[in-house]
Amino acid sequence: LHREKAVESLSEEERQFFFSHSKTLVEQFSPQVSNLSDITIARVKADERFAELLEEHVDYANLIAAAQALARLANGAWLKQLPVAFHQALPPAKVPSGVTGDILYAEETPYGLILVGGTGPNTYELDGRFGLVIDLGGDDLYRGMIAASTDADHGNAVVIDLSGNDAYDGSMLGLATGRLGVGLLIDQSGNDVYQLDMGSGGAGFGGLGILFDAHGNDTYMGSRMTQGAAIGGLGLLFDAAGNDRYTSHGFSLGFGGPAGVGAVI
Repeated sequence: LHREKAVESLSEEERQFFFSHSKTLVEQFSPQVSNLSDITIARVKADERFAELLEEHVDYANLIAAAQALARLANGAWLKQLPVAFHQALPPAKVPSGVTGDILYAEETPYGLILVGGTGPNTYELDGRFGLVIDLGGDDLYRGMIAASTDADHGNAVVIDLSGNDAYDGSMLGLATGRLGVGLLIDQSGNDVYQLDMGSGGAGFGGLGILFDAHGNDTYMGSRMTQGAAIGGLGLLFDAAGNDRYTSHGFSLGFGGPAGVGAVI
């Protein structure tokens, strides 16, 4: 509801533009333009439109409220009850395509597919179908759009992993990335490896992207616009403990671009 309130002043065409132009910003952003041409002038005007739409038509306070609501899913006392509530694996016929390992709960909702994975190893090929994934343990592999906005109409996505040495291999703009919504990834423990394509790893482009890793010796391998990077939004990478390694290049590791706040804590 908060997310819808945040973007209700945008037309459908404006939402589509805002969402798609984020990819252009990630690929082509530069703090200056030295050679003007018809192509670069058109790009600058599109960048200007992106900024104006954010300033005039996106209710940022409601985006923050959406993130606060979704973050409550990480309540420790509640998460400890999940292994008690969900302990029986679903039959294979009820497991969504692209997912392997024991799945304890799966339900289609207007928000998207809600999934609870078991304590063993799982593989998740994530796309626009998934709104919330909670995994109770095991050494898991995540690929695709991991806790990331997948289209202009579905801005929010959440992944919570409770334990295990996990591997995350996200698509471009596809790991803890918010575009016109909130992308929230929470990993509670384990020595995890994050392979970050452009525009991911706690990245916001007209939205809020938050990656929180609570424990473990983690590795973050990124490219352009990764690890706490934002243009027109918030990009936050918060790692609370462990001996970690961060590598990246190009407007990364705590990068706040125009109208953006980026941080690595």
